[in-house]
Amino acid sequence: MRAAIVGATGVLGRQVIPRLIERGHQVRAIVTKEPDAAAALRRVGVDAVLGDILNRATLGHAVGGCDVALHLATVAPRPGKAANLTLNDRIRREGTANLIEACRENGVELVDERRRSCSRQPP
Repeated sequence: MRAAIVGATGVLGRQVIPRLIERGHQVRAIVTKEPDAAAALRRVGVDAVLGDILNRATLGHAVGGCDVALHLATVAPRPGKAANLTLNDRIRREGTANLIEACRENGVELVDERRRSCSRQPP
């Protein structure tokens, strides 16, 4: 399986990518303006491409040719800094809509991991 990861350099992405590679999947990381992060990903065999969830025009090429796209993008508060809730809201609203459309246009299944429940269901 070829998986595109949006949010590849974030908290979830850094955990998911090694596990996908361990299981033999091909990984394409969609990165913004982080050349060091992209270079580190390439060193472990990840196809790192430029893209921005808030820029619809960059997403079609980024997800094209993949079987699935994992939406892991969010803005996590950093220690000692205020949370950027405005940007986080834009990622959730505009970014998710952009990614949905790019996946639809390219025949790519979308998994939005941020929306999964963290609670256990009773047996």
